[in-house]
Amino acid sequence: MSLRVLFVIPYFAPAWGYGGPARLAFDYARELVKRGHQVTVYASDTLDQKSRIRKKHDFLDGVEIFYLPNLSNFLAWRKIFLPLEFPKLLAETIKNFNVVHCFDFRTYQNIWVHRYALKNKKPYVVSVLGQTGWGIGVRMPIKRIYDFFWGKKILQNASLVFAQNDHEKEDLENFGIKKEKIALLPLALDFSEFKIPPKRGTFRQKYKIKKEDFLILFIGRIHYLKGIDFLIKALPKIKKKIKNVKLAVVGRDDGYLETLKKLVEEKALKDSVIFTGPIYEKERIYAYRDADVFTITPRHYEETSLASLEAAACGIPMIVNQKCQVPYLNQYKAGVELSAESAESISMAMADVIAQKGEMGKMAKKMVREKFALEVVTNKLEEIYHEVISR
Repeated sequence: MSLRVLFVIPYFAPAWGYGGPARLAFDYARELVKRGHQVTVYASDTLDQKSRIRKKHDFLDGVEIFYLPNLSNFLAWRKIFLPLEFPKLLAETIKNFNVVHCFDFRTYQNIWVHRYALKNKKPYVVSVLGQTGWGIGVRMPIKRIYDFFWGKKILQNASLVFAQNDHEKEDLENFGIKKEKIALLPLALDFSEFKIPPKRGTFRQKYKIKKEDFLILFIGRIHYLKGIDFLIKALPKIKKKIKNVKLAVVGRDDGYLETLKKLVEEKALKDSVIFTGPIYEKERIYAYRDADVFTITPRHYEETSLASLEAAACGIPMIVNQKCQVPYLNQYKAGVELSAESAESISMAMADVIAQKGEMGKMAKKMVREKFALEVVTNKLEEIYHEVISR
């Protein structure tokens, strides 16, 4: 049966600066369209820190998208999305869809999805994408207030809530969501982008990284919570075990870049650390292709990193910590999961990767192809949509 699916997400293609959710939602949407379903997206018009998407209505790969104007693009870049036209549009159109899929958790849009889905008896599902925790800092009380008034109700009244891995499933249960309302759905990756990898050397040549250098790659927001400083602090220890080490930090500055640059100077690592700024589309694949290992060690639970799966698809082993779990990683022996973020444990993990790099890289690629390929995950997503609709 052909379905009419509504995606609700604060940001959408081509707003790649907002990270993995935009890409994930776009990949799901175009794969569902390929299968004969109709997918409509209600997103805000934010593009990046300074720009908005000019078109208010567009089609990308058969996916219909409505870009609703944010009250403030300045606030949107700080994760406060307020597309004020959204409630009216949703109220007028929600009856046209079989199911609503919400991406992200604590959003203005989800408050209205909850209200109008219940009012019109429409099923909705939520991909929380690692956002159930309260975190630290000034956002913590705001998240608590949101959850008191709306958050728990949004998840408890959803037909299903998606967890990326076992930790997120446990987190949702602790949040008060019944086990039967939680479905494990790993992140999906469009493997077609990585089937024919580009020639090695493009990224290294651009940033003057030698062929014989051991390249550690991080891709993501440059933020305190990402734990990039753990890697920088571990570099002196790593350099004692591995010669010619370079760390490439790729991503947009989220207020932490100057702190990291000072740390690099303090540790006398100016020749070993490269800050490239953000890179997207094909250029990011050049970075994966030239890396020897992909590493991410966040301070907060971020669940699975889409960038780690993209690296794996290029045959690059990964080093992650327990706050960034990749399902099947240990089963496939596709990398190393750290038990701690100490300099010693990171340097030992790097040595393990060097010793088994060829085999780990091969198994990383196999893991992505068998467990995270877009076609495989979308099969499960389709089944879930049909299930919640039939209820």
